[in-house]
Amino acid sequence: MRFHLIITAALLTVFVAAGMDKASQAAEKGAITKAKDGYTVEELYAKKKELSVKNVSVRGKVVKFNAGIMGRNWVHLQDGSGKPGTNDITITTNQN
Repeated sequence: MRFHLIITAALLTVFVAAGMDKASQAAEKGAITKAKDGYTVEELYAKKKELSVKNVSVRGKVVKFNAGIMGRNWVHLQDGSGKPGTNDITITTNQN
């Protein structure tokens, strides 16, 4: 099941740094603290039905960024939680 999450504006500032157009190393477990009143990537997968239409906060490391694909920017985010299959979320934005 595909789910969509609206990520808060605070997250969008994470990947505005230079060089985010290349793949990066994965976030190490415990290296990134959970956002206040937010969720880990693993928790988003565990609660995807419950959170599918809600605004959520998540803190993580951008491990891949692709700009301008189908008119959107694609961001892969990891925070060190989860296992393969539940350790990476992809969000899209049209924000420059």
